[in-house]
Amino acid sequence: AEIAAVTSSIKGELPKVSLPFLALHGTADTMADPAGSVALVEAAVSRDKTLHLWPEGYHALLRDTDRHQVETMILDWINARSKS
Repeated sequence: AEIAAVTSSIKGELPKVSLPFLALHGTADTMADPAGSVALVEAAVSRDKTLHLWPEGYHALLRDTDRHQVETMILDWINARSKS
């Protein structure tokens, strides 16, 4: 019940998200539906938003078999924005 309340609260705030953000989600995640990340990106008003769905990735991408690729993507994303 608590998770549902937090999720509902977050959904109400999404239209206020205007800062750049990166959303990553594993397509094999059995704990959270990747559609939630898709909805997050679609609802946010930020002009700079990135969604990457990791094929066969699970819930904890930074602990998954592709963790080094995930880390590289995150660092590249941050570095690309810190130059501007």
